[in-house]
Amino acid sequence: MTEKLLKGKTILVTGGTRGIGKAIALHAADLGANLVVTYRDPAKKARADELAKEAATREVAILVERTDITEEADRTRLFEQIKARFGSLDGLILNAAGGLEADKGPDYPMLINRDAQLALVQAGRDLMPVGSWAIYMTSLWAHRYGELESLPGYGPVALTKHQAETDLRSMIPALAESQIKLGIVVGHLIEGTGAYIIFKRKSKAMIEQLTQEVVGGKLPSSQDVAQATLEFFTQPTWPSGHTVFVGEVAE
Repeated sequence: MTEKLLKGKTILVTGGTRGIGKAIALHAADLGANLVVTYRDPAKKARADELAKEAATREVAILVERTDITEEADRTRLFEQIKARFGSLDGLILNAAGGLEADKGPDYPMLINRDAQLALVQAGRDLMPVGSWAIYMTSLWAHRYGELESLPGYGPVALTKHQAETDLRSMIPALAESQIKLGIVVGHLIEGTGAYIIFKRKSKAMIEQLTQEVVGGKLPSSQDVAQATLEFFTQPTWPSGHTVFVGEVAE
């Protein structure tokens, strides 16, 4: 049996009904955490309902909210619901992102990848007790923007996520006043995710090359990311700004 290391805690995962977000949410439930999960597209309600059923088998409480994190009214309603249901929030996992969508304008990557992330932290901090973590999920190409050549079509996403990480790090002193910490999870291309599928369609050769770059010759999975992310909650000595890499690149 999995040790319930997060029993009694409440974890919010944005964009948590598929891929990396879903893996994080279910792993948190396995560890005993109550869950808050957001999704944006109303057409995906069935997927959200399925996640709720899966979490319920772990005997934890779950709140699934359709939320457009780029909208202030949605963010306000989300945190009102969390306060009413759980009272507080021990972890804010900033997983939802965008910018590869064909139907969005040029300003959308900045809106969702930076502006919404900063606003979520600002709105959520009043619910977060001493020792809580806000964790930003990013990519290797965003974290090292300007050092690595971006993946095809990924430039606007990498730039805006890089700016988000920079701006979130600048909030560390303010968060420290409430004894809230910031964590950063930097992932290589994650096998099986939506981004992986998009890039594989563009170039299987590129996927093969990226795979060879990773230590062990295998791209990390969503479960690898989930385990690395939730480790923050079991490491009280990790400082604010601590960064974890998933998918070590061979030198």
